[in-house]
Amino acid sequence: MLKKYSAFNLGFFFLMLVHLLSVTESLAFKLDIEDLRWMTKPLIVLSLLGLLVYRSKLRGRFIKRIGLGLLFGLFGDVFLLLPGEVFFLAGLGSFLIGHVFYIMAFMLDFRNTEVTSSATSVLAGGGVLFFGSYGAWFMKWLFPSLGSLWPAVLVYILVIAAMGVMALLRWEKVNGSSFLMITAGAILFIASDSILAANRFKIEIPYASVYIMATYILAQYLITIGSLERKRKKRFTENRRQRLSEQSVEDL
Repeated sequence: MLKKYSAFNLGFFFLMLVHLLSVTESLAFKLDIEDLRWMTKPLIVLSLLGLLVYRSKLRGRFIKRIGLGLLFGLFGDVFLLLPGEVFFLAGLGSFLIGHVFYIMAFMLDFRNTEVTSSATSVLAGGGVLFFGSYGAWFMKWLFPSLGSLWPAVLVYILVIAAMGVMALLRWEKVNGSSFLMITAGAILFIASDSILAANRFKIEIPYASVYIMATYILAQYLITIGSLERKRKKRFTENRRQRLSEQSVEDL
């Protein structure tokens, strides 16, 4: 499946490597590539957005919403490159809007009535419990250090937890590869934002920038490729499964 993206992958992961080197302070200083991050960081999402447009021609509501999510991710990347609380909040807001577009895209699959799954309610409950518990614990842990920013951070945590839940609820509504890639991407996005918030507000994490960007880049990559590989399941799949089951019973 990924062979069709082999040329893109070669350039993309080279770009990722250069960017990670540029945010690794000790290596970046020795190699004199600290300023490269101003170019490589925006290029990461720009390249994914270009791939999405080239491969999909932006056909369909799902792809359009993913494209808008990437676009606001690009805005967030640029804002977070700039120093100061104002730009941090602008970046937070941009990513928040991007997550909302991802949620709106995933909801299109969740609402796919062509197939029904008994696992959906289980996943919904489990997803809300898992992401909700994590979000509540993380907010409680961060709260003493947030000051006046706590409402903005709370809203952000709620939205990104909802994104994780909605990614899970695509189960059996789409093909397996798309489900796995987008769900993994959503989890990596949550991990990236968690490291960023912990490092900014609570504790100093060695090589935090490397961990934040590595998880973030992989998250956006998986969401993009998972979207391009998406195939919604149709009702005939369920009917065929039922016919095969009835046939098996008759053969006994």
